[in-house]
Amino acid sequence: MKANKKNIMLYIMAILLFHSSIIKFNYSQNGNVISLVLGVVVFLYLLLKHKTIFKKKYLKVNILIILFAIIALFSSIINDFYNFDGTVLYILKFINLFLFFEYSGELGKNKNVIKLLFCLLLFYNLLTIFMLNQTQLLAYYHNYQYPFYATKFSLSYFFMIAIILFLYGFKESLKKRIIPKIILLFLCYLSLSMAIRVDCVTGVVGNIILFFLLFIPFKSLKMIVRNKKTIILLMIISSFTLIVFFDVLMNIPLVNHLVVDTFERNVTLSGRNVVYQKIPDYLFSLKGLSFGYSYDGVRRIFQNVMFISSNHYAYDAQNALLEIWMYFGLIGSIVFLTLTKAIYTDFNNLKKADNNEIYILAFVFIILGIVEITYSFPLFLLFAIINSDSKS
Repeated sequence: MKANKKNIMLYIMAILLFHSSIIKFNYSQNGNVISLVLGVVVFLYLLLKHKTIFKKKYLKVNILIILFAIIALFSSIINDFYNFDGTVLYILKFINLFLFFEYSGELGKNKNVIKLLFCLLLFYNLLTIFMLNQTQLLAYYHNYQYPFYATKFSLSYFFMIAIILFLYGFKESLKKRIIPKIILLFLCYLSLSMAIRVDCVTGVVGNIILFFLLFIPFKSLKMIVRNKKTIILLMIISSFTLIVFFDVLMNIPLVNHLVVDTFERNVTLSGRNVVYQKIPDYLFSLKGLSFGYSYDGVRRIFQNVMFISSNHYAYDAQNALLEIWMYFGLIGSIVFLTLTKAIYTDFNNLKKADNNEIYILAFVFIILGIVEITYSFPLFLLFAIINSDSKS
C-alpha cells in the first residue's frame, strides 16, 4: 500500500512537472504564475526526497546545476534585476527536471514516467492539430497564430519528442507487435507534417536528421551521439562556424540551392547574417565576458539595434550556445558546457546501449542549435533523462 501511494505521488508530480517545466503557457494570462506555483510544489516534494536524490553519483552534476543557477541569478542582479522573476522560474524549472528524474531513476520508474509524459504530450499534440483548424482558439504572436502553449518551434520539438518518448517507453512492444510500429510511423508522419504546416524549416530539417539517425543503420552512431567529447566540440564549433564563415557557406552552390530553392528562404537566413556580424561586439564586451545580459535580456538590447529588415529586428542570437552566452556570459556558458559534459557518461563505460533514441534527439537539437535557440527545456528534458539513465 505504501509503495502504491509513493508511485501515485510520483505520477502526480510528473504531471505537475510537465505543466511547469515542459509546456510553457506563453500567451495565456498568468501563465508564468501557474508554472511557478506548480514548480514550487514539485520542488518541495523533491526536497522531501533528498536522501534518495543527493547521492555521490549525482554530486558533480547537482553542484554544477546549483552553480549555474547562482550565475543566472547574479546575471539578473547585475543587470538591474532585469526579468528577475523570469530568471527564478527558469532556474526552478531547470533544477526540477534534473532532480525529478534522479529520484524517478532511483525508484526504477523512469520508463513508467516517460510513458505518462508521452501520453500528456500526445494529448497536447492532438490538441494542437485541432486548434490549428479553429483559428478563434489561437493566440497572435508577431503576426502568426499559435496555440496558447507554444510557438512554431516548440510545436515542432514537441512532436519530435513524442516520437522519442514513445520509442523509450514502448520499446518492448515495438519488438513484438505490429500496432506499436504503425503508431510510430503515424507519429513520424504527424511530426514532419506539423513542421511543414507551421512553416518551421528548423523542424523540417530536424525531422529529416532524426529519421535518418533513427532508422538508417550506422555502426558508429552510438559512439557519436553518446560521446561527451564529440558533443562538447560540436556545441562549441557550431557556435562560431556561422559567425566566421557565414558568407562562405552561403556561396557554396549546394548550400545555396538548399536554402533558396528547396526551403524557399533567402541567403541571409532571415537576417541571421546581420546578427552574426554584430553579435561579437556583445559577446566580448565586459558584460558578455562576465555574466551576460540576464535571462531574456537579449531581446531588450537587440531592440532598435539588430535590424534584419526595414521594420524588424532580431529577437535572439540565432544560435543556441551564443544565446546562453548572451544570457549568462562566458562564465555561465563554460559552466553550462561543463554540466553537459558531466551529464554524459563515456560510451565505453556503459554496460548496455539502451535508450539510444534519447541521445539521438539531443544530438539533433544540438545540430539545430547552429541556427536556432534549441538549448531550452525540450533539450533539458532529454539531458535530465540521460543524466538519470547513465547514473541509475
